[in-house]
Order: sequence, then structure tokens, then C-alpha cells
Amino acid sequence: MLYATSRITFSLFLTSVLVIGVGALSACDTSKSSAQKTEADSAGKPDKYSHIIDEATTALIRGDGKAFKALLSPGTLKREQRGERAIDDVIFERFIPFFGGFRYFSQGVQTISTRDIDGHEGLAVARSFFTADGKEHSFVIYILEEGDKLTVGNILIDTTMADIEKGR
Repeated sequence: MLYATSRITFSLFLTSVLVIGVGALSACDTSKSSAQKTEADSAGKPDKYSHIIDEATTALIRGDGKAFKALLSPGTLKREQRGERAIDDVIFERFIPFFGGFRYFSQGVQTISTRDIDGHEGLAVARSFFTADGKEHSFVIYILEEGDKLTVGNILIDTTMADIEKGR
């Protein structure tokens, strides 16, 4: 299901986040913190995934909800029981306004391996950006490998990797 509230339990360990597709990443493998991960765990993944992360964030920054929606995981879309309109509402009423004041990305990027409820592996990437007024906004984007295609499994706004690792 798609939810557009600021206090949702996501899976068994994520709370206080905006969620697309509750359950879509309910089987996330976050047993290793980013500090505990070995290089082999994510070797090459950030580079492999950077194009879809760039494409997704650029679409949201530009206000192109249609382009962002085209990147969403088919599994995430399929699990939304309230219909396509609910997905559009979250994209246009929450995600696009969140990225609306974008000025530039911060330098820090954190990653952790993940897996969705359907068993698709991927990467959770935590980033932040600054607005013109100097405020920093954090988000985590989940990228999944679905066959030979990379998709966006979820995006959590106002969320850091530390929030996820602490079970928030």
C-alpha cells in the first residue's frame, strides 16, 4: 500500500517516514550497519546504481512525476491497493514538494544492501541536499535489481541511514 503520512510503521523496523509500498521492502536485509559492511558487500554497486538515482532525483527536482513513476518497481506499484491515484498523490503532494527547494547535493552518501519482499536485491542509498535557504534535507532511496532492470523500490524523505539503522 501507498501511504502519505509522516508516522507510519514501515516493515518491522522503520517508523516516522513517508512510505511507498508498505511491505515492498519488508524483507530488507539491513543486518549489517554501513560501518560494519565490507567493501565486497557493495563493491561497484553505488556506481552501478548511480544513473537511476540521478534519474529519479532529477525527475523529482524538475517536478516530473510521470518520469519518476516510470522508474518505480512493478512490485511496488502492484502492492498499492488504493490504486494509481494514491501513488500519484504521494509523488505530486509529498515527493515533488520535498525536492522543490533543491539547490545542491551534499557530498555524503551512505549505502547498505537490501532486499524486497519478492527477493529482489538492491541498495539503499542515503543522501541529502541543501535548499537555497541553507536547510539540509535527508532521504533514502531504495534501488532494486528486478531481472536486468534497476527500479526504485521506495524513497523515504526526511530520513537518514542512522534512522534506519536505529529502527526509526
